[in-house]
Amino acid sequence: MAVDHPGKHSWWDALKLHHSPFERNALILPIFGGVSEYRPICVALLYALSIVVRYRPSVWRRVQEGDLDHMRVLIEAFLPVAERVLPEQFLEKVTGQPVFAKQPGSFWQ
Repeated sequence: MAVDHPGKHSWWDALKLHHSPFERNALILPIFGGVSEYRPICVALLYALSIVVRYRPSVWRRVQEGDLDHMRVLIEAFLPVAERVLPEQFLEKVTGQPVFAKQPGSFWQ
């Protein structure tokens, strides 16, 4: 795979890295055609999960306690991250300003 990097010091400066509270820098490789942004990928995955849960309950039961339970680990890891990161990222995109969220009683006052 070749990476064009005109005007950049090195090839890794040309990569689009994802930043979040869970992972400082991550490279997201496109799995849906050319989409490599975190927000649309998460929305598509959440929508697909909602379709499975609502319209294919037998498949969802297999994910929860059947022969597809290996997928449950991925889903349980994905959902809390999406719940924490997505609203903040959408708010930043809409307002055009960085959002700093903290919990009461945290170290950062």
